[in-house]
Order: sequence, then C-alpha cells, then structure tokens
Amino acid sequence: MNTPENKNDGSRTSFGDSVKKFWNHHGAFGPAAWKGAASTVAAVILLFWFGMLLSAPPSGIRDWMQTLLFLSLAAGASFLLGNFIITLLAKARTIPDQFRWVVVGAVFLMFNMLNPLFSQMFNVLLIISYLIIFSTLLGAGIGRLSSHEGSKFGSSVLTALGAAGIIAVAIWFIWPGPANEAAHDTLVSTGTASFDPFASSGYSVGTLTYGSGIDRHRSEYSTDAQIITAPIDVTPLVQQGSGIAQLLRKSFWGFDLASAPLNGRVWYPQGEGPFPLVLMVHGNHSMFDFSDPGYEYLGTFFAERGCITVSVDQNFLNGGGIAEILLGEITQENDARGYLLLEHLRLWHDWNTSPGHIFEAKVDTDNILLIGHSRGGEAAAAAALFNSLPVHPDNAMIPFDYGYSIRGVAAVAPSDGQYLPRRQKTALKDVSYLVLQGSADSDVRSFAGSKQYDRVSFSDGASGFKASVYIEGANHGYFNSRWGMIDQPAAS
Repeated sequence: MNTPENKNDGSRTSFGDSVKKFWNHHGAFGPAAWKGAASTVAAVILLFWFGMLLSAPPSGIRDWMQTLLFLSLAAGASFLLGNFIITLLAKARTIPDQFRWVVVGAVFLMFNMLNPLFSQMFNVLLIISYLIIFSTLLGAGIGRLSSHEGSKFGSSVLTALGAAGIIAVAIWFIWPGPANEAAHDTLVSTGTASFDPFASSGYSVGTLTYGSGIDRHRSEYSTDAQIITAPIDVTPLVQQGSGIAQLLRKSFWGFDLASAPLNGRVWYPQGEGPFPLVLMVHGNHSMFDFSDPGYEYLGTFFAERGCITVSVDQNFLNGGGIAEILLGEITQENDARGYLLLEHLRLWHDWNTSPGHIFEAKVDTDNILLIGHSRGGEAAAAAALFNSLPVHPDNAMIPFDYGYSIRGVAAVAPSDGQYLPRRQKTALKDVSYLVLQGSADSDVRSFAGSKQYDRVSFSDGASGFKASVYIEGANHGYFNSRWGMIDQPAAS
C-alpha cells in the first residue's frame, strides 16, 4: 500500500514526465532546429554589424578597406575565442549543468560590479546575448517549420517569440529616444522678477568649424575647416599602449598625440558682441563614433541666447575597442583633456585680439563657462584647476600661463577621481559649479559629481554658487545625441 509520501512522489514524477513529453513534442531542438538557429544567429549578427557600420559609413576607399580589414580580423578572433570557450565547456561535462550556469551568471555579475568602468561593456554583452537568444528561437522555429520537425504549434511559438524579440531590439536601436531639447512652458521666478530661461534672445546663429587641417574622416576639420589651428603635443600627459596600438591609431586618424589637433564646432550669435564664451567637451566613447556633434542642440540653444559656444573635439583620446584593449590603450589621459580645453581658450583669446579675424572683439573674455559630459565633466574641473596654477601639478616641466576668467563649470554625469593632481582629488575655489546626474545612469552609476561639489569652496566675499541636480529617469547617453541608449539596460 502506497504511503502519502509515495503518492506525492508519483504525482511529481507523473507531472515531470508530462512536462518532458510536452517539451519533446513541442519545443525540443532537432537537427533542423539547430541548423536554422545557427544560420539565423549568423544572419542577425551580420545585419547588426553592417547596420552599425552604415549608421556612420567610412569615407573613401582607404577607410572602407581599413574598416573591412578590422571587421574581418575581429570576426576571426571572435570565432577562434568562441570555439575555444565552447571546447572548454564541452570538456567540463562532468561538472553539473546547474553549477556551470551559476558560474556563467556569477561572471556576468562580477564583471558588472567589480569595476564601474566596465558597465557599458557589460551592457554590450547583454545586448549580444539578447540578440543570440532571440535569433536562436527564430531560427529554430523556422528550421522546424520548413522541415516539419516537431509540432507545428511549438515551431510557431518559437518563431513568434524569436521574431518579437528581434523586432523589439531593432525598434530599441532605431528609436531615437526622448528629445534633447528642453520644453518648458512655465516661468522661473526669482524675487520680484520673472523670466523664461528657455526663451531665445532672438539672435540668428552662425556656424563654422576650426581644426588642424589633418583629419582622414571629417572634412569639417580638414579641407572644410574655416580656421586652421596648430596642433599641440599631449604625449607627456597620457599613457599610451604598445607601439602597434599607436601605429594603428595614427593610421586611422592621420596624426598621433604628438600632433593632437585643436578642433571645434562653433555656434555663434550674429551680432555686435562681445559675447560670453561656452566650451563644451564630451567624454569617453568609441573613437569610431564621433562624439562632438552630439551637443548641437546645446550649441544652438546657447548661441540663440547670446553666447559663443564650442563643442571641442577630443575623440582622438577615446577608446579604440577590443583590439586596443588587447594591444594597450590610452590611459590616465583626463588631465590631457583638461589641458586641451585651456589650449582652446588660448586660441579664443588670440582671435579676440587679432585684427581682421572673424571673432575680433566678439568674445567677452571675462565670462567663460566650461561644460563637460561624463569624463569631460571631470576634465572641465581639471581645466579650471590648471587655470589657477603656474605649472602642471604632476609635471612641473609643463608651464601653465593661463589665468583666464573661467566663471563656472557645469558637469553632466561626470566621473570623479580618474585624474588625481598630486594624488589628491581636484578641488575648486571661487568657481561656480553646477552638476547634473541622472537616476537611470548605468555608466556613472553613483552621483560621482557630488564629491566634486563637496570640494568646491569660496573665499570670503567671493561671488559664486554651487548646485547639484538629480534628474529622475535620465540615463547617461541621452545628454549626447550620438550616444543614445547604450547604458539603458541597467536603468531602473
């Protein structure tokens, strides 16, 4: 006679057998399903790669050949690495499947948690995993339907799930996201005066670019640059990788960091002036996806309100992808980013006093604002610090003779502590400071700028302010219209 325990065991066994039978009939992958899955995964990944490539296509035969060569090498390396990992996992069949899945999950979690600098790379891994999973379902369903393998119901469900997932991720990439322009209808009241800070002053906006005249990918800094600038040497301020990595960088850009260009996009009010000067600088991003055009909305905004505004190009200090990580990438370059900002200010002071120059007597050099996003936010603070020093704090061989009237620094989701002058955190004095941070930022995941905010001080009687703003729902990338949603998956 069965005990109650045996009946329960029998019930569980019967239920398990039913689930297994249902899966084998409706969901199990046979040869046709695996073949379809492999083909679809390959097709989806290739479409994704070419879609990203065509979103910012190379210019000229040389660039196309370099890009295709890079993609071929990356594809070959990924194929070999993937097969190596799969071989190791296949040899570990004696380890329980549950343990192997836990290990894989732990690696992903640790990769995301141990170093905040890896957060965006982790998100990329999530996106790739998402693409592989849903393209596998889609391909398996199509393979089963075409070969009549398994039940038609199960094959249809797999196909529908896979297609829905692929369509969803395609919409996610194509959708531009919230508009960058602020839309405010209300007036801000201070005391007895009311004003609308978003109302245009009525200036028409002119645009131009200036640059070194040497850029293989952007004519606005080479043949189409309206003002040609002399490059500067920033090699003492950065740590570079191997000689191979440096050669690859020079091959891509056409110059090395001994001849770093002073490139900028300018939006200026068309009027008598003089006008306050605003310099904006981006942060670290793929150097192949140029960041400086991503603040056009701010450039127009400020210029319409009577400010000369510049988006400073520092893409040549950004990362070059997995190949450079393996060969040795540029590191500890944030002081170079700040130094470059001051060298741009030097240009503007020279132009303001140059007879016949388009910007002669147009710049109010007593009113300068630095704006930085991400790593650029920390660089803007470093520039304000350098502006008050006679020499570089860590390399006294580099003289600083600036002393410009930098009235304020605005930092957008800034990093903090990546550059440590004299091994100390950057401290600002008598410089107004505004910091913005999004609550859904999964790159700078803590309010790092609040630390810089705490280190801003004012002398007795000095005029200025400091303020911090925490923005509900804002992520890291949307502040730059080119960066998009790469940090969105970890947002909450």
